Amino acid sequence: MDLKEDIRDAWLAAGWKRGAFIRLDSNPHLADELPRKLLSLIDGKESVCIVPILYDCALIEECFEKEPWAQVLVIWKTDFNNTFAYAKNPRRLHLKAKSGDQEICFEIAAVSFAQVDREALLKATPDTSLSWETGCLNLMLDWVAERYRQATFPDAFNKRLTPSRKALERLWKSDSFSLYSSGVYIKLNTFEELPDNTLYEVSVYIAIPYQFKGAEYKDIEKNHSPTMVTQLKSIFDAIENIQLDSIDTLS
Repeated sequence: MDLKEDIRDAWLAAGWKRGAFIRLDSNPHLADELPRKLLSLIDGKESVCIVPILYDCALIEECFEKEPWAQVLVIWKTDFNNTFAYAKNPRRLHLKAKSGDQEICFEIAAVSFAQVDREALLKATPDTSLSWETGCLNLMLDWVAERYRQATFPDAFNKRLTPSRKALERLWKSDSFSLYSSGVYIKLNTFEELPDNTLYEVSVYIAIPYQFKGAEYKDIEKNHSPTMVTQLKSIFDAIENIQLDSIDTLS
């Protein structure tokens, strides 16, 4: 085995991978890699961790010239709030992890994003006593990706939604949507800026969180999905120059 393979094996054995937890209090040298605004925000936070989101092969690449940087999230312990679960909020996310037998919730925010020197990062030691709850790492990565790939609606469409914005915000905070929806997706017939008298045709999908399966999912489909569909339909039906072609739930 050559030296490069030895280094990679040592990093893997130490727990280096995408989604690993690197505690800032145990690796204080990494504070020098973080922007001042972020350091100010996490001052006083509990269990602050740096989590690499760079894919594994790049994260443990032996050559620091080929891969000089690592993209990371800085997260901290918080009390779980369902409003920020399931990636419903694009700027704030609550995810659950395990520390031994204890459940812990971490918060990720828009300010959490950072890019650090990968060589400095790999001098740290991951905390292997922490691990993500099932599905939470993938949810975090999807949330990150959506911040870059999320579609931007035409201004003309957004303008038509403005009078109903408060009603929609109240709906998102209602029990049904807060507990049983991980997002609402809108498909437009066109992304062109249409004149005021020309209809946008839309299809709407209400996503049910992935953890609801089997009997739980059937119960939601029977007892909660019809309410969510009816409530959202009533708002869209009242919006001028938007034609609602369909609205449905999906897992």
